[in-house]
Amino acid sequence: MISADSTPTLVAVDGTRALALYPHGPEPSSTHDPVVLFISGVASSSLNWAAVVRQLSSSMRCYTYDRAGYRHSDISPHPPTAQNIAQDLRHLVENVPITNPLILVGHSWAGVLINEFIALTGNGSHIAGLVLVDANHESMPQVLNVNDPDLQVVSEGIDPYIAKGLAEEHKMTQAEWDALMADEATEKYATIARLEDEQYAASFETLQSKRLDQQRPLLGGKPVYVIGGMRSRDWNGMYNAGVTRGNGSEDQRTRVRALISTADRKSEIIQKRHLELSTMGKLVFARESGHFVQITQPELIVKGVEWVINCLNSPTTILITRANRGIGIGITECFLAKASRTVIAAVRNSAHASAHALQKLPIGLDSRLVIVKLDASIEQDAQEAVAELQREHRIQHLDVVIANAGIGAISGDTKALEELGARADISADGFVSRIVGVSQLDVSLADLADRGHSNHLPISNATYAPTKTAISWYTIRINAEDEWLNCFSIDPGHVSTVLGDKAAQAVDVGEKAPLSVQDSCEGMMKVLAKASKKEFGGKLVVYTGEISGW
Repeated sequence: MISADSTPTLVAVDGTRALALYPHGPEPSSTHDPVVLFISGVASSSLNWAAVVRQLSSSMRCYTYDRAGYRHSDISPHPPTAQNIAQDLRHLVENVPITNPLILVGHSWAGVLINEFIALTGNGSHIAGLVLVDANHESMPQVLNVNDPDLQVVSEGIDPYIAKGLAEEHKMTQAEWDALMADEATEKYATIARLEDEQYAASFETLQSKRLDQQRPLLGGKPVYVIGGMRSRDWNGMYNAGVTRGNGSEDQRTRVRALISTADRKSEIIQKRHLELSTMGKLVFARESGHFVQITQPELIVKGVEWVINCLNSPTTILITRANRGIGIGITECFLAKASRTVIAAVRNSAHASAHALQKLPIGLDSRLVIVKLDASIEQDAQEAVAELQREHRIQHLDVVIANAGIGAISGDTKALEELGARADISADGFVSRIVGVSQLDVSLADLADRGHSNHLPISNATYAPTKTAISWYTIRINAEDEWLNCFSIDPGHVSTVLGDKAAQAVDVGEKAPLSVQDSCEGMMKVLAKASKKEFGGKLVVYTGEISGW
């Protein structure tokens, strides 16, 4: 298990002072592995993450740190505004340096701090995803006032850790709890806690002024896991302790009871707004916790980190063209059945019954289906599809593109140039237009699969086969042009679809093609699951996993 505390590394942040950083767990095995960075709420010690850190896998690298003025960190000459804290965090990450992508785990006010950090640094490769723990949203003061004056009067003189049940219900070891209590009993802690409290209210208005809401989704498709706590649990405890102490007038107590009665509903509104940060999000509630979920249900934060990692380890946003026909339906069904997938089904006619039928396919946990019109024969369709995905579905990136559309015809006459041109426009040029069109999105990894020319059928096809040769050239060229993009073609085999069966009848091999859609798609899914640029890039891969010659 990972120790909740460790020897700090003092990191210079502006040349005159240092922040204390605490590494936990082994070094990551590669520069691509994400690491976790915990960010505490207002007036909160980093030690309140102890139980979460301890429960993380020993293979997971994570960091806690003391903000300026806490524990082993120097006091800053600047006020602890959210912007200044974000600036310190930026210097900390850059000066260590922490080069691995960060899973930022933030509690309470850290919701504001993380947004300020993103506003400062941008949504770059340094951010892998978020876990937000009952986090503040910039609109929170308009929805739920956690510093309600009547609540403060009724709660005056009350020990919050006792009244909220944290002293009895925490999941920390005794040593971890004692360390937290000792830290928050120091004069140094009291000073910085007071200074942060003074900056708390203004931080929301400052963040709102940046209009980050106009950049939604701010994190594109990066995973965001949101955990909501039950504010009513905390406030009921504080209220009961305050009444026992004789705090507040009857009118004040009445108003506090009214506040408590709506607290969880309003808090849910706030937590749902965090999902607007990304197209890939999940919201859960800690029903047995108040605000400090990391103290009473640390396992939920661990699950959140694991969820983010699982999302990062597999493709999440998939665009499939001609998704309502033949092989396209099969591939769409395979991806849609998986968990945490956004499957974009591109169809030539979104009003067609076959497009509507896609909505009846089984959908995996946390997955969704988006149907968009994309006809390769219409020049502006790709651009309009991109605009629709961005505007209506908040999709800013693609992980996998499966270019499956084309026109098939059986013709052995090479003199049919007009027909050949039509086939090339749709099958080959259409392939390129789809790729160029979707490249307006942030395509982090594209596995581009089109129907590879089948080597095992004796078909003389002067109108369809040449388009496959053209796509072969495009596949090799596109794969070579961009190091980050993995482009290859898949031969699905001779599949029993409407077109596949017509081909079988045309060459007298039977009424139906020999391979079922299910068997072909299952094979192709295995190919896609292990696809790497080194192994498959620029090549023709058979659905069985074999590399075929062009």
